[in-house]
Amino acid sequence: MKYKINKGLINQVVGGKMTIFDGENSLLHTFSESGSFIFKKIRIGADDQDIIDMLVKRYGIKRAIAEKDFYEFVNELLLKGIISK
Repeated sequence: MKYKINKGLINQVVGGKMTIFDGENSLLHTFSESGSFIFKKIRIGADDQDIIDMLVKRYGIKRAIAEKDFYEFVNELLLKGIISK
């Protein structure tokens, strides 16, 4: 599945971490290194399975852990209205 970043958000990398500003709700979100990595891959249009494969390769973790971490992070982004399906 591919996700899309919702409009109206300003994002930039600050100190190696992705920062998202939601002007409509006056909220600032900052992601960890792995969260920033996932967000960047979503932004370029990678699908969930490709991103999970990249997490396994980049961080040297088991696929089950990468899947769990990915879907937890994506669910948080969905709940906060940062991305949509």
